[in-house]
Amino acid sequence: MSTLATVPAAAPAARVHAGFPRLSTRLPANAGGPNHHLYNNNGTWFIHYTLYPDPFTKQRVRVSLKTASLDEARSRRDAFFGQIPGGESLLRGMARASAA
Repeated sequence: MSTLATVPAAAPAARVHAGFPRLSTRLPANAGGPNHHLYNNNGTWFIHYTLYPDPFTKQRVRVSLKTASLDEARSRRDAFFGQIPGGESLLRGMARASAA
């Protein structure tokens, strides 16, 4: 009679994908204007964007900019996108779309 020893199960390996997580930098054809990624909810400006943690998942993110001023909201949005990877190209694309 043999006794089977129980072997602890290994934790699943974290998926690592080159280039992820990443921010969606694609601008739709109608992405116009200086208010792209901004929306007003009852007098407070919010930023919204899509984040891709891995190739199989997308996450929509909405964050309050805690301001009622549109100019301040644009400034805070630009500062936010300027500090994250891929954000610079998104800002350039928004500038080209608003200039056209």
